Amino acid sequence: MARDSGIPWTDGTINSLVGCSKVSAGCKNCYATAGVWRMVSNPMFCRDGVNPYEGLVQQRPERGALNWTGRISFVPARLQAVLKVRKPKRYFVDSLSDLFHSEVSIEIILDHFRLFRAAHWHQFQILTKRSDRLLDMSDLIQWPDNVWMGVSVENAKPGILDRIADLGKTGARIRWVSFEPWLSEDNPLRAMQPGLRPILESAGVAWAVIGGESSRDKESARYLAVDDVRYLIEECRAVGVKVFLKQLGTRWAIASNTYSLKGADGSRLKKINAGGAPEFWPADFRDASLREYPV
Repeated sequence: MARDSGIPWTDGTINSLVGCSKVSAGCKNCYATAGVWRMVSNPMFCRDGVNPYEGLVQQRPERGALNWTGRISFVPARLQAVLKVRKPKRYFVDSLSDLFHSEVSIEIILDHFRLFRAAHWHQFQILTKRSDRLLDMSDLIQWPDNVWMGVSVENAKPGILDRIADLGKTGARIRWVSFEPWLSEDNPLRAMQPGLRPILESAGVAWAVIGGESSRDKESARYLAVDDVRYLIEECRAVGVKVFLKQLGTRWAIASNTYSLKGADGSRLKKINAGGAPEFWPADFRDASLREYPV
């Protein structure tokens, strides 16, 4: 099924694929493992004695930490469900997996793109950390105009930034980068990577989402430097990339003494603990132009 989403840059999620494996630093505190682990014991997801979440996440006995097993479940009915939704929506595709995971067959990937083309009134937002497979498959894909193809980039290390270059070589019409969770180093990003804008421009990036890491506790989330956020915004705007600033992360919320505060309407919101409430951000981040979408 397609579900409404609390992710501020999309309207809903389609989890036709569930399951993954960790490939880089950005995956360390993957939010999806805990969600999938809970769903295994939820009877509402069991159909004909089969739960599509079974066997996708394992718990380490010594620490109780959760991790993916590397198995992937495909639930075709969830993919087809969007055809019944007539009101145009933005859908984030496979937020509990990666469409270009090695365990996802070529035919299943192409089935997704056939559906995207058929549901032409919707917009489909895809993210991958596996840009090498994305590039390898690009010529097999008939790229519809309503697909936003993106890569996740968590730091400025060469192997990670290369994902943007791979994206630029695909046939995707709308290309975007998720700088989330952005993991700041000891040195400022503007000193470590002074030439970010040519990378974005040459890849034809149209949109960037920026965000710090959130966590359910005060210890797990990693550091985001506010000046790194400013530099990412500057570099994006210099080459016409639209920017959506999602959140500044749990560590920022704690450091700014906004963690656990109530919103402007007096309500308690999870997004405040993730540094996702714009009313508490530094003044230069509150401009409406920092929540834009590509044309």
